[in-house]
Amino acid sequence: MLAAVEAALPADVAIFAAAVADWRVAQASGQKIKKGAAGTPTLALTENPDILSTVAHMKTKRPALVIGFAAETERVVEHAKQKLERKGCDWILANDVSAESGVMAATSTAFIS
Repeated sequence: MLAAVEAALPADVAIFAAAVADWRVAQASGQKIKKGAAGTPTLALTENPDILSTVAHMKTKRPALVIGFAAETERVVEHAKQKLERKGCDWILANDVSAESGVMAATSTAFIS
């Protein structure tokens, strides 16, 4: 995904709505992992590239406006401000995704048309 984003630059504005995934399996299996006597397999994870931070810190081809999102479960404003500073973007839109907000941990679904 990072290579695709870099290939799309330069741009005036870049909006990074969500991370594709923060983590991936460190060593993918070439086949389905079958159930067996050994029990549940242990999966090692490795971090994916941080596309928002990479683009925001570019010396050349950096968009004039870089916008990111912060999905937070606690201390939403504090954590969003820290992310803004750490990632080097211009704006952060913070979302409260705690169980209490019902955004991601809702027990019911509403369809709006």
